[in-house]
Amino acid sequence: MKINIPVEQTIKKRYSVRTYEKRKLSLEDKERLLAFVDNLANPFGEKVKIHLIEKTTVPNGEKLGTYGFIKGASSFLGVSVENTEFGLEAAGYEFENLILYATHIGLGTVWLAGTFSRDNFSAAMGIKENELFPAISPVGYPAEKLSLKETVMRKIIKADQRKPWSKLFFNNNFSTPLTKEEAGLYAVPLEMVRLAPSASNAQPWRIVKDRDVFHFYETHGFNTI
Repeated sequence: MKINIPVEQTIKKRYSVRTYEKRKLSLEDKERLLAFVDNLANPFGEKVKIHLIEKTTVPNGEKLGTYGFIKGASSFLGVSVENTEFGLEAAGYEFENLILYATHIGLGTVWLAGTFSRDNFSAAMGIKENELFPAISPVGYPAEKLSLKETVMRKIIKADQRKPWSKLFFNNNFSTPLTKEEAGLYAVPLEMVRLAPSASNAQPWRIVKDRDVFHFYETHGFNTI
């Protein structure tokens, strides 16, 4: 699927929104999201399901909690997929495409993988027992003023900062940082990787260029640099 939005600019302006205006999605924005979902696809050939719910229209909607991390949101997106070899990759691919589209049309979002009441959201979204349910995101209109909790959180995790190239991308080995000149045509895609969201803004990915091949690694808490 080709996204007909300015992807590079959208990635640069996207940020995690945890404080929302207390109003529902407009019918127009809801229809735009659903129309985009209808055209989502992934390169892994997996069947991904996207869910959009509103607290006021699902049974026990008042129980849909995010442990105090989200304020004001009443609409939520979710993603589920069968437990297959590339299920999670496919789910992540489609859900991030949707997140970027929501950003493009002026909506706020934030990936949530652990800080939500999974059982209640599973019931509200109709997730099957054999399906993976990796993430949800509130979706709505960003509040002009952040909550105190969000302000503190963003400072703690340095949400507006990203690691420099020299800490993420390497040439041949983990001792030699990769320059943008050496990355060539891949410089822009790698920069988009550098700007991507991650849990607690940890940016656990490390990429090593070996001639024309790029190897992806995850730090798993240990320091590779």
